Amino acid sequence: DIPGIRQLWQRTTGDPAVRVALIDGPADLSHPCFAGADITMVEPDWLPELRDADRFLAPDQYANRLEHGTYVASMLFGQHGSPVTGLAPQCSGIIVAALWGALTDADPVNLARAIEAAVNEGAHVIVVEVCVGTCRGEVDGLLTRAVSEADRAGVLVVAGSGNDEGRCVCFPAVAPEVLAVGAYNDDGVTYKFSNWDPAYEGHGLVAPGGDIQAAARDGGLVTHKGTSCSGPVAAGVAPRRFARPCCTPLCRARRRRHTASRTAAWQGSWTSPAPPGTSSHRPHPSRIMWHPLQVMCRVWLFLRCRVVVVGWCMRWGRWDMTLGLRRGGNRLSS
Repeated sequence: DIPGIRQLWQRTTGDPAVRVALIDGPADLSHPCFAGADITMVEPDWLPELRDADRFLAPDQYANRLEHGTYVASMLFGQHGSPVTGLAPQCSGIIVAALWGALTDADPVNLARAIEAAVNEGAHVIVVEVCVGTCRGEVDGLLTRAVSEADRAGVLVVAGSGNDEGRCVCFPAVAPEVLAVGAYNDDGVTYKFSNWDPAYEGHGLVAPGGDIQAAARDGGLVTHKGTSCSGPVAAGVAPRRFARPCCTPLCRARRRRHTASRTAAWQGSWTSPAPPGTSSHRPHPSRIMWHPLQVMCRVWLFLRCRVVVVGWCMRWGRWDMTLGLRRGGNRLSS
């Protein structure tokens, strides 16, 4: 059971006005947990027909992605009272089934088109279930622009930090516009496989990502772990707060910071990303990105306060600007 989630459900189980998009493999919506859920399937018309997929997909890749897509979708949209209790069952779901296997997962153009499709469907939150490894944090410009456009549209993009044991960083999680999510186990210790890198600081957190049971494509249940689990957990508690538009850079920066801090408050033990093997239960200040405008405002306020204080002290003769001595109102003569 995810810490704090039942208390959150007592307040709300989501809002149909909030649309949560999932970019993953296809999902088996015939599973009993989806009965009554409001889910829209978006077909990736930029990809080849599924009947032609055998020429670029290895055996069982599509079946594995169907399993993964069904599993993650049930974590978000599984209806209460069904075999899988989803995190945001009353939110409107959008599934962009663009991840069919290794080739589609590693294609930056495919992911860019999927993000654009989710934004065009009116998503408020987008959960990206793919990790494109990059050593320098750089990817194709088309994908970078798609993430930036989603951010400018006021959409919160959430992605797992990756399961590569820190050997590389992952896109889109490494992008500063994205809320990156690492994974910790039931004891509050960050998994060794959960990527940790300074590039994630300022726009990330760690969430439960181990031994989570959800739907399987055969109608049953299955248990998985990884940042592909912790990402939906973090996203599942966030969407109910994002029905209002947010179209300025300052608002978007505040939204990412607020999402991470509120998620940490709801869970009671979540922190910003921690190196593998360290505990996520210790107090840790949230290190969320400050927008440059906020920094400028704070610097201006600090300098303004210094001017006011120094002026007050000079007025009452308590500070000598030449020697820096308190003289009780009398200046030293040269």
